[in-house]
Amino acid sequence: MKQTIVAATGHRPPQIFESNHYSKENQTKLKDFAIKCFQKIQEKYQIKKFISGGANGFDQATAWAAKELKISFDIVLPFKEMDAKWPTDSQK
Repeated sequence: MKQTIVAATGHRPPQIFESNHYSKENQTKLKDFAIKCFQKIQEKYQIKKFISGGANGFDQATAWAAKELKISFDIVLPFKEMDAKWPTDSQK
């Protein structure tokens, strides 16, 4: 099976959930969606590594999905303290 590196970025919570902070339920829904995306890719490719920008929202959900599926992943932050303005729960 062919190996590939996958990267993803996406919308932030206000564009997804109509608020700057989203509930655990919505986080789980987004992570589950990302898991389905990874599984679809894995039908044709072995995911060697996943790269995420780490931003609040879809980026984090894809990282959680990669972790759950035991896919090696890197978080590539564009600058230090990127999370400084995020809600406290989202910084964890």
